[in-house]
Parts: sequence; C-alpha cells; structure tokens
Amino acid sequence: MVLYFISDEYYNKMSDGYNELHGAEQLEKVKIVQELLESDGLLNFNSNLFLFDIGCGTGISTSISRSISISASTHVLNRAGLDRAIKLLEQANDHRLAMRKSKDDNNNDKDLRNTFQYPEQDYSNHQGYIRGLAEAVPIKDNGCNIVLSVTAVHNFSDIRSGIHELHRITKDRAVISILQKAKHFKEIIELIKKYFIVIKTLENDFDRFYYLQPK
Repeated sequence: MVLYFISDEYYNKMSDGYNELHGAEQLEKVKIVQELLESDGLLNFNSNLFLFDIGCGTGISTSISRSISISASTHVLNRAGLDRAIKLLEQANDHRLAMRKSKDDNNNDKDLRNTFQYPEQDYSNHQGYIRGLAEAVPIKDNGCNIVLSVTAVHNFSDIRSGIHELHRITKDRAVISILQKAKHFKEIIELIKKYFIVIKTLENDFDRFYYLQPK
C-alpha cells in the first residue's frame, strides 16, 4: 500500500511553528499513550526498557518517559526517536537528547527518498534522535521493548512496509495512534490487526489509539 509522498520540505517549512501549532494537541495524545503504557504494569516489572518513537517529529511523544509513573526505583527507560524531517529533529534536540546526524543530511534526501535499505549501523543502544525512514528502521529484530507511532502512520510513504517494521522491532508493546480522518484509516487498522494483538483501544477527537502486543 503505497501512498502519496509528503515531502520532507513540507515538514521542514512548517517546523518553526510546529510546536505552537500542534504542541497542545500532542501533549493530550501523550497523556493517552501514558495511560495505555501504565495500564498493564509492564513498566513496573522491567528494570531496563528501550522506547522507540517512529515519526517522532519534534520529540514531544519521545519525551513521555519523564512523566510516566514507575514504581521500581532501579527502573531505567531509555528512549530514542526517528523522523525523516531534519528541521523537526533539530527542534527535538531541544528536548535534551542528542541528534545523530548522517552524512546525507545535506544531500536533499536523495538516498532517503529513493531507497528503503536497512542501515548498516544498529541504533538499538542509541539514546537520542535519528534521521531515517519508518520503512527501514535501523534497529535489530525485537530490539525495542516499547514502540510508539503517534499520528504518523498515515504519512508513511509505504504503509504496509512501515507497519511491518513497527512489528519487526517490537519486543513487548506498541502504541499506534491513527488519525480518524486518514484516507486509508480502515486499511491501516487491518494491517495493524494482521501483525499485532489488540490489548486496548482509546479515542480522542482526532485519533484512535491502539495498545498492542506483537503476534
């Protein structure tokens, strides 16, 4: 299922006002993600978890671990985010996580746009932000305890490949929110149910949230 490509230039141009325009809405979504993640005790029974946020934008959802309630005093929640828009990631850097830059950052996204290749480097132990594609995530199989994708799936260049990648890297749980007005809303849900067991769903005025376990 290949969709119309929304260029990085679009997101880069709107990046300066992104948090002002979408920040409050994103924070509301973060609260829902937090509620889902805390609902089954996964966070409280694991001492060293890795959270990965696909389509992280400016990193609002990636920073969720600051507010999550964790009972275990030895608990560590490492986190990283991936997005293809360099200008959004530069703002994510303001969230106190270092951004990993690639040699192609100033190459008009030629390689990112035309190829879906698994990068040679595995970022499973990386804490910060990575510029890359949802369709070719630089993480090993089952490399993430928790995978997030908040209102991003409908913008993937190839939705089927992107959801396959979400499944491939998820070890324990995933939270995927889908814009209810998305053109391919029903098809996205079908793909999610193909790869994941649905534990719980929640909705707000904009999105439907799926709390998932990989099949």
